[in-house]
Amino acid sequence: MTAAPDRKKYAVTVVRVLLVLLSVEVALRICESGYYYYCARAPMFRDLVDDSAYRIICVGESTVQGHEVEERYSFPKVLEKMLSERYPDRNIRVYKLGILGVTVSKIAENFRGYLDHYRPHLVILLVGHNNYHVIIDEDVAKNEKSSLIPYSFYLMKRAKLFKLGAFLAGMYRKNVYGRIFDIRDKNIIDARAIYKKRFVKDIEYMIKESRRVNADVILCNYFRSWFNEYAQGIAQKNGTYFCDNQKVAEEYISGGREREIFYSDNWHPSIKGYSLIAGNLFGLITEKKLVD
Repeated sequence: MTAAPDRKKYAVTVVRVLLVLLSVEVALRICESGYYYYCARAPMFRDLVDDSAYRIICVGESTVQGHEVEERYSFPKVLEKMLSERYPDRNIRVYKLGILGVTVSKIAENFRGYLDHYRPHLVILLVGHNNYHVIIDEDVAKNEKSSLIPYSFYLMKRAKLFKLGAFLAGMYRKNVYGRIFDIRDKNIIDARAIYKKRFVKDIEYMIKESRRVNADVILCNYFRSWFNEYAQGIAQKNGTYFCDNQKVAEEYISGGREREIFYSDNWHPSIKGYSLIAGNLFGLITEKKLVD
């Protein structure tokens, strides 16, 4: 006699829990949208554009932002100092437009606004790495539907609630998340082939828009990244300058000195690492006489 009421009670409880989880998921997605909206536009409200200056914008993710170091040690600010010392008679401003965790597609969405606001003479792009870690193409899901387990991992990795739980549990910091939930990347499909079409299109769009305002473009690669195998080819195809940061890092990595140029997470540059990137860009800019 009590079985039916008990089942109903359990069902109501389950529905309530699901509704709470759904509400949290929706709230997290709204917060994420607000975060990207703020981060993309905050610099334009903060930075006063000097019309008399030679203006450079550095566009990208956490590496451009200067993750884990003070503002003055980020490579855009180090580069500004180097160029100002090299050209004391020129007013040179380097603007830092980096957003933590952003993908190329989100950068491209705001790129025209950057150009209209800063009216740059030179655009430096350090973008692409995050596209491997964030599922952005529906074709990935279509390819994975043939197998229930990897598709379940796909859905979990898409959920903001799951990502929040992984973050709170320290899985990102300990790299447990990557080791456990990259089954799809290793055994199911090579997702890079899918990502390539999307991020190449977005990067080429940014190059085209930069040329629309007569700005030179430098496309950079990272110290180490899956993206590095594509970066130079994209630069050559589109006739842009290419800054090879992987090359300057090889001496440290091959010599077992990588701790000198990487932060403790073994990905983001250290203070010395950011200085290496700035110096590499400085050498290219002076060699090509972009400021002269």
